[in-house]
Amino acid sequence: VNNLLEANDFPVIAKEVIDKDDEGESIKTKLQIKGKLVLILMENVQIYNVPDNFWVDYLDLCISQLDLPNEYTFILKPHPAQSFKSIEISKDYMLNTRKLKTLVIEHNHSINYSVEVLYSLWQNNTHYVFSVFSSALYYISKLYGSEQTKYYYAYDFFKSYINNAPPQFSSYFIGLEDLLRNVFSENCIEMSKK
Repeated sequence: VNNLLEANDFPVIAKEVIDKDDEGESIKTKLQIKGKLVLILMENVQIYNVPDNFWVDYLDLCISQLDLPNEYTFILKPHPAQSFKSIEISKDYMLNTRKLKTLVIEHNHSINYSVEVLYSLWQNNTHYVFSVFSSALYYISKLYGSEQTKYYYAYDFFKSYINNAPPQFSSYFIGLEDLLRNVFSENCIEMSKK
């Protein structure tokens, strides 16, 4: 009996997926970035009726974990089902308010790639990966685990933004806590305000 994949096979397979795409060269040209990177996973949290200020608050929380944010390029990876409004709020805040080097994954084709595949383009120079709560954070930490990269999630932070959520979604979110804390956060640090 052999494993279907060894742990170090996934990055190679992910690069092959991009290489075999008709737009593979274009995707690599647009998305491969030199220098130190920070990946911020955006979330499809509209179901919780979060206020618009959530996006700015979340980005501020992520940025506050870094001592020298100007030394990094920030990659914002929207969720494929995320609202355009929340993407625009985030993009405007990073580029025009905070004035940080930022790449937003917006091209229709590449936004639909899973972040686990796209991460193969960034694995060697990413220092931080942030998420509110996402299985992708766990998978990246497992499939690409690196001593130089720190992985953060913000479950407790997000709790204060679900006050206007329909009861079934609040219940769903609260029900995720054990899974997030005991499984998906295995290689992660919970973000806290500094």
